[in-house]
Amino acid sequence: MKILVAVAHPNELKIIKLKIKELNLIWFNISFVQTWVGNYESIFNLTKKLENESFDFLLNIGICWYIKENNWLIQVARIRNLSTSKELIVPVCFLFVQLESIWSSEIPVKNLYEIADFDYVDMESYWVEFIANKYQIPRIILKLPSDKIWKKLDLEVIKKSCLELWNIDYISLFAQIKQFLENNLKSNNYDFIKEKYKFTFAEFEILKFKIKKYEALSKLPFSDFFAKYCELDKKDFIKLFEETLINL
Repeated sequence: MKILVAVAHPNELKIIKLKIKELNLIWFNISFVQTWVGNYESIFNLTKKLENESFDFLLNIGICWYIKENNWLIQVARIRNLSTSKELIVPVCFLFVQLESIWSSEIPVKNLYEIADFDYVDMESYWVEFIANKYQIPRIILKLPSDKIWKKLDLEVIKKSCLELWNIDYISLFAQIKQFLENNLKSNNYDFIKEKYKFTFAEFEILKFKIKKYEALSKLPFSDFFAKYCELDKKDFIKLFEETLINL
């Protein structure tokens, strides 16, 4: 099982790499890539790695900013680009810790008025998710909230938070990755609904985005929803599905 661990900052990478190597996870062939901080670096470095090698699973771990008192570790389910307000939904392969939404910004955020709705901000998750989706790699994005947004950038706090990455339960995390890969619990193949309702290519691409959003927010497989309501005609099924999505 080939796993790619993508980490932004060298301080993060050093801790995570040492911890994972210490565990001697014999079931996995684990590689590491440092994406660096920010959009363009993340795009270039992660794309370069994936162009030259294929992987079964991508694990992105790092620290982030937070607004209010927070969970110790969060699992990212929704990412909104602060510059464009475009949103990505991260497929939930398995639930490791609390699901949260996050802003992704090109530059450090210093003022609360710049953000709303979400309690967390980082600088690379949007593009990690964007690229992983393009390469169709199952993934999980984990963030450790480290520093309040309105405070002055404190390198000592960041350094201390990077050390906290050592305490993540990597044994449990990789056990769940192994189970996911072995049992193929989460499939990105939604052809069953395409065949049922004869969607056009454009319709199906839009629907897949909504399905991933549904699974991320409801923590339920779309196949269950489909099985329950597949006797409806196409128009009624889509109407019910979109109403359900709005109410999540």
